[in-house]
Amino acid sequence: MEHLATYLIPQSLSKNIWGHKVPGRLFVATLGFHENFTLRLLNSRAAREGDGLLLVTTRPAAGANITAYNNILAYATRLGITVYPLMELDPEKPSEEIHRLITTILELSRENGYTETIIEITGGPKITALIAILAALLLRDKTRLELVVQSDTSGAWETRITGSILGAIACGVGEKTKILTHLLDNPGANTYSIAQATGLSPKTVANYLTKLKRQGLIYQRGRGAGVYLTEWGKLIALAAKT
Repeated sequence: MEHLATYLIPQSLSKNIWGHKVPGRLFVATLGFHENFTLRLLNSRAAREGDGLLLVTTRPAAGANITAYNNILAYATRLGITVYPLMELDPEKPSEEIHRLITTILELSRENGYTETIIEITGGPKITALIAILAALLLRDKTRLELVVQSDTSGAWETRITGSILGAIACGVGEKTKILTHLLDNPGANTYSIAQATGLSPKTVANYLTKLKRQGLIYQRGRGAGVYLTEWGKLIALAAKT
C-alpha cells in the first residue's frame, strides 16, 4: 500500500516522519545582486526536500544576478529543493510579465502538487517587486498565498501578508464591512450586540464573523468572548469610514 501511495502522489512531495509524502511549497523570490534575502527566507521557513524555488529578476540579468542565483542553487540543491531556471522580466512590459509570472506559478503548482505559494519581494529592482505584488493580488483566490517582505538587516523583522488580507484590501469585504466599522468604535462587542447595531440577523453575523476570522481581520479572546479587530481589520474599517 505504501508503494502505491508513493506512486500516486507527485514526486515533488517530501517525506514526513512517518515515511509518507506531504505537500511541498513553491517559493518565489525577487533576486538582486545578493542571495541573502532568499537564503534567509528558506531558513526561516525550514525549506525542505519537495519544495520548489522560482527566482525572478529584471531583464537582462547582470553578472551579479547570475552569481547570486548560482549560490542559491548550490545551497538549495543540498536541501533537496527544486530550483527552476532564473526568470527574467521585461520592465517595459509589466502587464505581460505579470501574466507570465502568474501562469508560471500556476503551472508549476499544478505539475508538482505545490499547495502553497510564498512570494518574497525584498531583493532586486523595484519594478520586479511591483510585478510580483500585482501578480500576488491576482493570484490570491487561486492558491494559498503569502506575500513576504524582510528588513534590510538580518533578522530585524519580517512582514507577512496573506492572500485573504490582500483580497480584503483590494476588494473590501462587502456587507461584512458593517461589522468591522462597528467593532472599530465598539471593541469587544458580541454577536447579539453587533446584530442589533448593524441590522443583520444573529445567524448572519455569526457566519460573517467566521469568515472575517478566517481572513485574519478579527479575533476573539475565548469561546463566546467579545470580538476585536486585528490591525488589518482596523485598516479596512478605517478605509471604509473615510
